[in-house]
Amino acid sequence: VEDLLKMNPEMATLLGDHRFDAQLTDRSAAAIATQAKLSRDYLAKLAAIDPKTLSQTNAIDHEILKSNLDRAIFEAEELKEHEWNPIYYNMGSAIYSLIARDFAPLDQRLASVKGRLEAIPTVIAAAKANLKNPPEIHTKTAMQQNQGNIGLIKDELTQFVSQSPKMEKELAPARAAAVAALEEYGQWLEKDLLPRSTGDFR
Repeated sequence: VEDLLKMNPEMATLLGDHRFDAQLTDRSAAAIATQAKLSRDYLAKLAAIDPKTLSQTNAIDHEILKSNLDRAIFEAEELKEHEWNPIYYNMGSAIYSLIARDFAPLDQRLASVKGRLEAIPTVIAAAKANLKNPPEIHTKTAMQQNQGNIGLIKDELTQFVSQSPKMEKELAPARAAAVAALEEYGQWLEKDLLPRSTGDFR
């Protein structure tokens, strides 16, 4: 669980672990391969435990964990959503999850927002490197979501940032850079990826 949370900071935030709130999940091909290897390593350790020696509750947990690890490997090495689904790179929920609930003082949450905004170009770079032949509908949906993310950063964040004069000034460069990166990404989705989005969504 500790390794899983470290490698998936957005998941950690949603689960209530806020140690990695200033980070975005690494969506590079190398990171996805590392996660698959980690799942294989833990699957091997799990196989060394005979479920017949466990209590009924723990035997059920053993089967659930095995299924989850098998699924993680399948998703990384067979399904390969990172290669055909640009929606996979949508970062809006990672920002929204930090402002939607008052789980910490606003200044602290906005500092984490700043970290995630600064990481957006890295996610965009991974998208450009990984995406190959998406279905047209996925690319068009990603284009719409990207516009929504720009609106989130430019407009919706303002009502929170305005409550924190200190963070308002500190966040300004990160917001501007993130919006610029997302606007350029939107152009790439439309001009580069969309014309070659001929994959089958099924």
